[in-house]
Amino acid sequence: MSGATRSIIVVGQGAAGLSAALSAAEAGRGSPIRITLVDKASADEAGGNTRWSPSYMRMAAPDRVETSFVHDMLAATQFEGEETYFARLAADAPRTVAWIARHGVEFIQPAYYLAKGPPRIQPAGGGPAIISALTRAARQAGVTFRYGCAARDIVTEDNRVAGLAVTQGEAAETIPCDAMILASGGFQANFAMMREQFGPHSDTLRLISPGTRFNTGDGIRMTLAIGADRAGDWNGMHIEPVDARAKNSAPVVLVYPYGIVVDKHGRRFFDEGAGLVHETWERLARDIHFNAPGSIAYAILDSRFLQIAVLCLSAGRRRRLHLRRPCDRRPRPRVARRRADTRPLRRRRDHRALPCHRAERRLGAARLRVRTNRRTRSSRGVRPASQRAVQRYGIAYMRPPSPHCREDSNHRASLTGL
Repeated sequence: MSGATRSIIVVGQGAAGLSAALSAAEAGRGSPIRITLVDKASADEAGGNTRWSPSYMRMAAPDRVETSFVHDMLAATQFEGEETYFARLAADAPRTVAWIARHGVEFIQPAYYLAKGPPRIQPAGGGPAIISALTRAARQAGVTFRYGCAARDIVTEDNRVAGLAVTQGEAAETIPCDAMILASGGFQANFAMMREQFGPHSDTLRLISPGTRFNTGDGIRMTLAIGADRAGDWNGMHIEPVDARAKNSAPVVLVYPYGIVVDKHGRRFFDEGAGLVHETWERLARDIHFNAPGSIAYAILDSRFLQIAVLCLSAGRRRRLHLRRPCDRRPRPRVARRRADTRPLRRRRDHRALPCHRAERRLGAARLRVRTNRRTRSSRGVRPASQRAVQRYGIAYMRPPSPHCREDSNHRASLTGL
Protein backbone atom coordinates (compact mmCIF):
# COMPACT_ATOMS: atom_id res chain seq x y z
CA MET A 1 0.00 0.00 0.00
CA SER A 2 1.12 3.54 -0.67
CA GLY A 3 -0.30 7.04 -0.42
CA ALA A 4 -3.23 7.60 1.98
CA THR A 5 -3.51 5.63 5.18
CA ARG A 6 -5.51 2.42 4.76
CA SER A 7 -7.49 0.84 7.55
CA ILE A 8 -8.44 -2.76 8.31
CA ILE A 9 -10.94 -3.95 10.91
CA VAL A 10 -10.70 -7.44 12.38
CA VAL A 11 -13.72 -8.71 14.32
CA GLY A 12 -12.91 -11.28 17.02
CA GLN A 13 -9.84 -11.91 19.16
CA GLY A 14 -9.53 -15.67 19.01
CA ALA A 15 -6.59 -17.38 17.33
CA ALA A 16 -7.97 -16.61 13.86
CA GLY A 17 -8.57 -12.92 14.51
CA LEU A 18 -5.23 -12.38 16.22
CA SER A 19 -3.39 -14.18 13.42
CA ALA A 20 -5.14 -12.06 10.81
CA ALA A 21 -4.42 -8.77 12.60
CA LEU A 22 -0.79 -9.60 13.36
CA SER A 23 0.05 -10.96 9.91
CA ALA A 24 -1.52 -7.88 8.31
CA ALA A 25 0.55 -5.61 10.56
CA GLU A 26 3.72 -7.51 9.70
CA ALA A 27 2.98 -7.45 5.96
CA GLY A 28 2.23 -3.74 6.06
CA ARG A 29 5.18 -2.72 8.21
CA GLY A 30 6.54 0.57 6.90
CA SER A 31 3.30 1.37 5.04
CA PRO A 32 0.54 3.77 6.12
CA ILE A 33 -1.88 1.20 7.50
CA ARG A 34 -4.12 1.22 10.56
CA ILE A 35 -5.41 -2.07 12.01
CA THR A 36 -8.18 -2.20 14.60
CA LEU A 37 -9.29 -5.40 16.34
CA VAL A 38 -12.71 -5.27 18.01
CA ASP A 39 -14.13 -7.83 20.42
CA LYS A 40 -17.40 -7.76 22.36
CA ALA A 41 -15.77 -9.36 25.42
CA SER A 42 -13.88 -7.43 28.07
CA ALA A 43 -10.09 -7.42 28.09
CA ASP A 44 -10.07 -10.08 30.82
CA GLU A 45 -12.43 -12.39 28.91
CA ALA A 46 -11.36 -11.84 25.30
CA GLY A 47 -9.78 -14.70 23.40
CA GLY A 48 -12.81 -16.56 22.08
CA ASN A 49 -12.92 -20.31 22.40
CA THR A 50 -9.15 -20.45 21.93
CA ARG A 51 -8.69 -19.00 25.41
CA TRP A 52 -10.36 -22.11 26.87
CA SER A 53 -9.11 -24.72 24.42
CA PRO A 54 -6.25 -27.22 24.80
CA SER A 55 -5.62 -26.42 21.11
CA TYR A 56 -4.73 -29.87 19.86
CA MET A 57 -3.53 -29.80 16.26
CA ARG A 58 -3.71 -32.77 13.93
CA MET A 59 -0.03 -32.83 12.97
CA ALA A 60 2.66 -35.49 13.21
CA ALA A 61 5.18 -32.84 14.32
CA PRO A 62 5.43 -29.05 14.16
CA ASP A 63 7.03 -29.31 10.71
CA ARG A 64 4.81 -31.88 9.02
CA VAL A 65 1.29 -33.25 8.59
CA GLU A 66 0.55 -36.93 8.12
CA THR A 67 0.23 -38.01 4.50
CA SER A 68 -3.21 -39.48 5.28
CA PHE A 69 -4.59 -36.16 6.56
CA VAL A 70 -6.50 -35.14 3.42
CA HIS A 71 -8.08 -38.57 3.01
CA ASP A 72 -9.00 -38.71 6.70
CA MET A 73 -10.72 -35.33 6.47
CA LEU A 74 -12.65 -36.44 3.39
CA ALA A 75 -13.71 -39.63 5.17
CA ALA A 76 -14.86 -37.61 8.20
CA THR A 77 -17.16 -35.59 5.89
CA GLN A 78 -18.50 -38.70 4.08
CA PHE A 79 -16.43 -37.50 1.10
CA GLU A 80 -18.59 -34.40 0.70
CA GLY A 81 -15.87 -32.01 1.85
CA GLU A 82 -13.73 -29.93 -0.51
CA GLU A 83 -10.47 -31.74 -1.16
CA THR A 84 -8.63 -28.62 -2.31
CA TYR A 85 -9.47 -26.94 1.02
CA PHE A 86 -8.04 -29.82 3.05
CA ALA A 87 -4.95 -29.99 0.82
CA ARG A 88 -4.32 -26.24 1.27
CA LEU A 89 -4.76 -26.61 5.03
CA ALA A 90 -2.21 -29.44 5.15
CA ALA A 91 0.26 -27.55 2.97
CA ASP A 92 0.09 -24.33 5.00
CA ALA A 93 -0.06 -25.86 8.49
CA PRO A 94 3.71 -26.32 9.08
CA ARG A 95 4.48 -22.77 7.95
CA THR A 96 1.70 -21.41 10.18
CA VAL A 97 2.93 -23.33 13.23
CA ALA A 98 6.48 -22.10 12.59
CA TRP A 99 5.14 -18.52 12.45
CA ILE A 100 3.34 -18.96 15.78
CA ALA A 101 6.47 -20.51 17.30
CA ARG A 102 8.54 -17.49 16.24
CA HIS A 103 6.33 -15.40 18.50
CA GLY A 104 7.30 -17.41 21.57
CA VAL A 105 4.94 -20.41 21.61
CA GLU A 106 6.51 -23.81 22.29
CA PHE A 107 4.86 -26.93 20.85
CA ILE A 108 4.78 -30.34 22.48
CA GLN A 109 3.27 -33.72 21.65
CA PRO A 110 0.74 -34.64 24.36
CA ALA A 111 -0.97 -37.87 25.32
CA TYR A 112 -4.40 -37.75 23.71
CA TYR A 113 -7.49 -38.92 25.58
CA LEU A 114 -6.31 -42.41 26.60
CA ALA A 115 -6.56 -43.66 23.04
CA LYS A 116 -4.51 -44.65 20.07
CA GLY A 117 -5.00 -42.37 17.12
CA PRO A 118 -3.34 -39.96 14.71
CA PRO A 119 -0.53 -37.95 16.33
CA ARG A 120 -1.20 -34.42 17.51
CA ILE A 121 0.78 -31.46 18.70
CA GLN A 122 -0.23 -28.83 21.21
CA PRO A 123 1.09 -25.46 22.34
CA ALA A 124 2.64 -25.74 25.80
CA GLY A 125 0.05 -23.99 27.91
CA GLY A 126 -2.80 -24.68 25.48
CA GLY A 127 -4.90 -22.00 23.85
CA PRO A 128 -4.13 -19.33 26.46
CA ALA A 129 -0.46 -19.48 25.42
CA ILE A 130 -1.39 -18.65 21.83
CA ILE A 131 -3.68 -15.80 22.88
CA SER A 132 -1.06 -14.31 25.18
CA ALA A 133 1.81 -14.52 22.69
CA LEU A 134 -0.09 -13.22 19.66
CA THR A 135 -1.79 -10.43 21.62
CA ARG A 136 1.58 -9.22 22.89
CA ALA A 137 3.09 -9.36 19.39
CA ALA A 138 0.09 -7.58 17.86
CA ARG A 139 0.33 -4.72 20.36
CA GLN A 140 4.01 -4.34 19.61
CA ALA A 141 3.20 -4.28 15.89
CA GLY A 142 0.80 -1.36 16.42
CA VAL A 143 -2.60 -3.10 16.33
CA THR A 144 -5.32 -1.17 18.21
CA PHE A 145 -7.57 -3.26 20.49
CA ARG A 146 -11.12 -2.24 21.37
CA TYR A 147 -12.82 -4.37 24.04
CA GLY A 148 -16.49 -4.43 24.98
CA CYS A 149 -17.15 -3.35 21.42
CA ALA A 150 -20.00 -5.26 19.74
CA ALA A 151 -20.32 -5.34 15.95
CA ARG A 152 -23.84 -4.56 14.73
CA ASP A 153 -23.84 -3.95 10.97
CA ILE A 154 -21.48 -3.78 8.03
CA VAL A 155 -21.70 -0.37 6.35
CA THR A 156 -21.42 -0.37 2.56
CA GLU A 157 -21.02 2.36 -0.05
CA ASP A 158 -21.32 1.69 -3.79
CA ASN A 159 -21.41 -2.07 -3.09
CA ARG A 160 -18.13 -1.91 -1.20
CA VAL A 161 -17.44 -2.37 2.50
CA ALA A 162 -16.93 1.07 4.03
CA GLY A 163 -17.14 0.57 7.78
CA LEU A 164 -18.47 -1.28 10.79
CA ALA A 165 -21.31 -0.04 12.99
CA VAL A 166 -20.55 -0.90 16.62
CA THR A 167 -21.84 -0.22 20.11
CA GLN A 168 -19.57 0.19 23.11
CA GLY A 169 -21.49 0.56 26.32
CA GLU A 170 -24.32 2.94 25.50
CA ALA A 171 -22.42 4.69 22.72
CA ALA A 172 -22.90 3.83 19.04
CA GLU A 173 -20.50 4.71 16.23
CA THR A 174 -19.29 3.67 12.82
CA ILE A 175 -15.63 2.78 12.38
CA PRO A 176 -14.55 3.44 8.77
CA CYS A 177 -12.38 0.87 6.99
CA ASP A 178 -11.10 -0.19 3.59
CA ALA A 179 -11.24 -3.90 4.37
CA MET A 180 -12.74 -6.13 7.03
CA ILE A 181 -11.88 -9.60 8.33
CA LEU A 182 -14.58 -11.46 10.27
CA ALA A 183 -13.29 -14.00 12.81
CA SER A 184 -16.22 -13.84 15.19
CA GLY A 185 -17.01 -17.54 15.55
CA GLY A 186 -20.28 -19.40 15.21
CA PHE A 187 -23.75 -19.03 16.70
CA GLN A 188 -23.73 -21.47 19.62
CA ALA A 189 -25.06 -18.84 22.03
CA ASN A 190 -27.79 -17.62 19.67
CA PHE A 191 -30.76 -19.78 20.67
CA ALA A 192 -32.94 -18.65 17.75
CA MET A 193 -30.27 -19.63 15.20
CA MET A 194 -29.68 -22.93 17.00
CA ARG A 195 -33.38 -23.84 16.82
CA GLU A 196 -33.51 -22.81 13.17
CA GLN A 197 -30.56 -25.01 12.17
CA PHE A 198 -30.84 -27.98 14.52
CA GLY A 199 -34.47 -28.08 15.56
CA PRO A 200 -36.23 -28.18 18.94
CA HIS A 201 -34.19 -28.87 22.04
CA SER A 202 -30.95 -27.64 20.42
CA ASP A 203 -31.14 -24.39 22.38
CA THR A 204 -30.61 -26.33 25.62
CA LEU A 205 -27.15 -27.56 24.63
CA ARG A 206 -24.59 -26.70 27.27
CA LEU A 207 -21.94 -24.26 26.06
CA ILE A 208 -18.53 -25.90 26.11
CA SER A 209 -16.66 -22.96 27.62
CA PRO A 210 -17.24 -19.49 29.07
CA GLY A 211 -15.90 -17.92 25.89
CA THR A 212 -18.61 -19.59 23.80
CA ARG A 213 -21.32 -17.33 25.18
CA PHE A 214 -19.96 -14.52 23.00
CA ASN A 215 -20.55 -16.58 19.83
CA THR A 216 -23.94 -15.20 18.86
CA GLY A 217 -23.54 -15.39 15.08
CA ASP A 218 -23.04 -11.65 14.56
CA GLY A 219 -20.55 -12.07 11.73
CA ILE A 220 -22.79 -14.57 9.92
CA ARG A 221 -25.87 -12.38 10.35
CA MET A 222 -24.11 -9.23 9.11
CA THR A 223 -22.67 -10.82 5.99
CA LEU A 224 -25.94 -12.54 5.02
CA ALA A 225 -27.65 -9.16 5.37
CA ILE A 226 -25.46 -7.61 2.67
CA GLY A 227 -25.88 -10.51 0.24
CA ALA A 228 -23.18 -13.05 1.12
CA ASP A 229 -23.76 -16.67 0.04
CA ARG A 230 -24.05 -19.53 2.49
CA ALA A 231 -21.51 -22.35 2.25
CA GLY A 232 -20.45 -25.42 4.20
CA ASP A 233 -22.43 -27.96 6.22
CA TRP A 234 -24.91 -26.02 8.32
CA ASN A 235 -26.06 -29.22 9.98
CA GLY A 236 -22.61 -29.87 11.41
CA MET A 237 -21.36 -28.90 14.83
CA HIS A 238 -18.52 -29.66 17.19
CA ILE A 239 -20.24 -31.34 20.12
CA GLU A 240 -18.75 -33.34 23.00
CA PRO A 241 -20.12 -35.54 25.80
CA VAL A 242 -19.55 -33.76 29.11
CA ASP A 243 -20.00 -34.51 32.80
CA ALA A 244 -23.36 -32.95 33.65
CA ARG A 245 -22.32 -32.53 37.30
CA ALA A 246 -19.18 -30.51 36.59
CA LYS A 247 -19.02 -26.73 36.74
CA ASN A 248 -15.62 -26.26 35.09
CA SER A 249 -14.99 -25.50 31.43
CA ALA A 250 -15.05 -28.39 28.92
CA PRO A 251 -15.52 -31.31 31.38
CA VAL A 252 -15.40 -33.82 28.53
CA VAL A 253 -15.99 -37.53 29.21
CA LEU A 254 -14.07 -39.47 26.57
CA VAL A 255 -13.34 -42.70 28.43
CA TYR A 256 -16.42 -44.56 27.19
CA PRO A 257 -14.48 -46.93 24.83
CA TYR A 258 -13.14 -48.62 28.00
CA GLY A 259 -16.62 -49.51 29.25
CA ILE A 260 -20.24 -49.34 28.14
CA VAL A 261 -22.69 -46.45 27.78
CA VAL A 262 -26.32 -46.80 28.88
CA ASP A 263 -29.30 -44.45 29.05
CA LYS A 264 -31.16 -43.71 32.27
CA HIS A 265 -33.15 -46.93 31.84
CA GLY A 266 -29.97 -49.01 31.68
CA ARG A 267 -30.21 -49.75 27.95
CA ARG A 268 -27.22 -49.56 25.64
CA PHE A 269 -27.81 -47.37 22.59
CA PHE A 270 -24.35 -46.79 21.13
CA ASP A 271 -21.50 -48.94 19.83
CA GLU A 272 -18.62 -47.82 22.04
CA GLY A 273 -16.07 -49.68 19.91
CA ALA A 274 -17.24 -48.42 16.52
CA GLY A 275 -14.05 -46.39 16.12
CA LEU A 276 -11.34 -44.52 17.92
CA VAL A 277 -12.57 -41.96 20.42
CA HIS A 278 -11.95 -38.95 18.17
CA GLU A 279 -14.01 -40.67 15.46
CA THR A 280 -17.10 -41.34 17.58
CA TRP A 281 -17.50 -38.73 20.32
CA GLU A 282 -19.53 -36.29 18.22
CA ARG A 283 -21.99 -39.01 17.18
CA LEU A 284 -22.27 -40.12 20.79
CA ALA A 285 -22.85 -36.57 22.03
CA ARG A 286 -25.59 -36.00 19.45
CA ASP A 287 -27.27 -39.30 20.36
CA ILE A 288 -27.21 -38.39 24.04
CA HIS A 289 -28.65 -34.91 23.61
CA PHE A 290 -31.22 -35.47 20.86
CA ASN A 291 -32.21 -39.13 21.27
CA ALA A 292 -31.46 -40.42 24.78
CA PRO A 293 -34.28 -40.06 27.36
CA GLY A 294 -33.66 -36.97 29.46
CA SER A 295 -30.57 -36.14 27.36
CA ILE A 296 -28.38 -38.04 29.80
CA ALA A 297 -26.30 -41.20 29.67
CA TYR A 298 -23.96 -43.08 31.98
CA ALA A 299 -20.53 -44.60 31.33
CA ILE A 300 -19.95 -47.81 33.28
CA LEU A 301 -16.30 -48.72 33.85
CA ASP A 302 -14.47 -51.27 35.98
CA SER A 303 -11.41 -50.82 38.15
CA ARG A 304 -8.99 -51.63 35.32
CA PHE A 305 -9.71 -48.23 33.85
CA LEU A 306 -7.85 -46.57 36.72
CA GLN A 307 -4.76 -48.63 35.90
CA ILE A 308 -5.02 -47.63 32.24
CA ALA A 309 -5.39 -43.96 33.17
CA VAL A 310 -2.25 -44.00 35.32
CA LEU A 311 -0.25 -45.70 32.57
CA CYS A 312 -1.49 -43.23 29.99
CA LEU A 313 -0.50 -40.24 32.08
CA SER A 314 2.93 -41.76 32.67
CA ALA A 315 3.36 -42.35 28.94
CA GLY A 316 2.33 -38.78 28.25
CA ARG A 317 4.94 -37.44 30.65
CA ARG A 318 7.62 -39.56 28.97
CA ARG A 319 6.65 -38.37 25.51
CA ARG A 320 6.64 -34.74 26.60
CA LEU A 321 10.06 -35.19 28.19
CA HIS A 322 11.64 -36.44 24.98
CA LEU A 323 10.05 -33.77 22.79
CA ARG A 324 11.13 -30.91 25.00
CA ARG A 325 14.79 -31.94 24.68
CA PRO A 326 15.01 -33.77 21.33
CA CYS A 327 18.75 -33.32 20.81
CA ASP A 328 20.84 -32.59 23.86
CA ARG A 329 24.47 -32.41 22.83
CA ARG A 330 25.87 -31.35 26.16
CA PRO A 331 28.37 -33.69 27.85
CA ARG A 332 26.62 -36.50 29.65
CA PRO A 333 27.65 -37.71 33.11
CA ARG A 334 29.86 -40.74 33.15
CA VAL A 335 27.95 -43.78 34.27
CA ALA A 336 28.70 -47.44 34.70
CA ARG A 337 26.68 -50.55 33.93
CA ARG A 338 25.86 -52.84 36.79
CA ARG A 339 24.79 -56.36 36.07
CA ALA A 340 22.15 -56.25 38.80
CA ASP A 341 20.37 -53.36 37.08
CA THR A 342 20.25 -54.81 33.57
CA ARG A 343 18.19 -57.91 34.23
CA PRO A 344 14.55 -58.02 33.02
CA LEU A 345 12.22 -55.86 35.06
CA ARG A 346 9.84 -58.71 35.73
CA ARG A 347 12.41 -60.04 38.21
CA ARG A 348 12.61 -56.80 40.11
CA ARG A 349 10.11 -56.23 42.89
CA ASP A 350 10.37 -52.49 43.21
CA HIS A 351 10.14 -50.51 39.97
CA ARG A 352 8.94 -47.26 41.45
CA ALA A 353 12.30 -45.61 42.00
CA LEU A 354 14.39 -47.08 39.21
CA PRO A 355 16.95 -44.36 38.34
CA CYS A 356 17.94 -44.19 34.74
CA HIS A 357 20.05 -41.94 32.58
CA ARG A 358 19.31 -43.57 29.24
CA ALA A 359 16.24 -45.73 28.92
CA GLU A 360 14.58 -47.48 26.03
CA ARG A 361 11.09 -48.87 26.37
CA ARG A 362 10.24 -51.73 24.04
CA LEU A 363 6.51 -51.68 23.35
CA GLY A 364 4.80 -54.88 24.41
CA ALA A 365 7.79 -56.16 26.39
CA ALA A 366 8.30 -55.72 30.12
CA ARG A 367 11.96 -54.80 29.84
CA LEU A 368 13.78 -51.56 30.37
CA ARG A 369 17.44 -51.15 29.42
CA VAL A 370 19.20 -49.04 31.95
CA ARG A 371 22.62 -47.57 32.47
CA THR A 372 23.63 -46.02 35.77
CA ASN A 373 23.36 -46.47 39.49
CA ARG A 374 27.08 -45.96 39.98
CA ARG A 375 27.52 -44.24 43.32
CA THR A 376 30.02 -41.43 43.62
CA ARG A 377 31.47 -39.92 46.75
CA SER A 378 31.74 -36.24 47.43
CA SER A 379 32.38 -33.99 50.37
CA ARG A 380 28.63 -33.93 50.97
CA GLY A 381 28.19 -37.67 51.11
CA VAL A 382 27.15 -40.41 48.71
CA ARG A 383 24.48 -40.15 46.06
CA PRO A 384 23.72 -42.03 42.82
CA ALA A 385 25.22 -40.59 39.66
CA SER A 386 21.78 -40.87 38.04
CA GLN A 387 20.34 -38.42 40.53
CA ARG A 388 22.88 -35.87 39.39
CA ALA A 389 21.73 -36.58 35.84
CA VAL A 390 18.14 -35.92 36.87
CA GLN A 391 19.12 -32.56 38.35
CA ARG A 392 21.27 -31.57 35.39
CA TYR A 393 19.26 -32.87 32.44
CA GLY A 394 15.70 -33.07 33.74
CA ILE A 395 15.52 -36.81 33.14
CA ALA A 396 12.53 -38.37 34.87
CA TYR A 397 12.13 -41.72 36.55
CA MET A 398 10.33 -44.12 34.25
CA ARG A 399 8.03 -46.99 35.08
CA PRO A 400 7.89 -50.25 33.14
CA PRO A 401 5.12 -50.97 30.65
CA SER A 402 2.15 -53.05 31.66
CA PRO A 403 0.19 -55.89 30.06
CA HIS A 404 -2.66 -53.37 29.72
CA CYS A 405 -0.58 -51.35 27.21
CA ARG A 406 -1.63 -53.49 24.28
CA GLU A 407 -4.01 -53.35 21.36
CA ASP A 408 -7.59 -53.88 22.48
CA SER A 409 -9.33 -55.50 19.54
CA ASN A 410 -12.78 -54.84 20.98
CA HIS A 411 -12.35 -51.11 21.43
CA ARG A 412 -9.59 -50.40 18.90
CA ALA A 413 -7.87 -48.36 21.57
CA SER A 414 -4.24 -48.73 22.47
CA LEU A 415 -1.87 -47.06 24.88
CA THR A 416 1.32 -48.26 23.24
CA GLY A 417 1.17 -45.43 20.72
CA LEU A 418 1.11 -42.72 23.39
